[in-house]
Amino acid sequence: MDSLPSASFTGNQVYIQLLMLAYNLVNLFRRLRLPKQHSRHPVTTLRHLLLALPALVEHTADGILLHFAGHGPHVKPLPFIIDRTRRWLLAPGSGPPTPQPTWRPVPARS
Repeated sequence: MDSLPSASFTGNQVYIQLLMLAYNLVNLFRRLRLPKQHSRHPVTTLRHLLLALPALVEHTADGILLHFAGHGPHVKPLPFIIDRTRRWLLAPGSGPPTPQPTWRPVPARS
């Protein structure tokens, strides 16, 4: 927040509120969904670990199937995060289940 994007007070106020909301959502995700050893990573590390992953998307009769590489820093935390998020979304009383993406590592090529 060294430089604000707008010359108007209201525009800067909205910008700061959106930054605070994003910050709180990332911290909530860290606290509730990540394993303990990854819960203190900075945002850039989380982005590379969880979001900047190459994958193949396959549409099947059962839903969406994601094919990730079978090696790399995401191999251990990603199934844990997907499982915890799935259980949270399908908690009792949360409505009918919807098809969820399936994670399967693809063996490394030699």
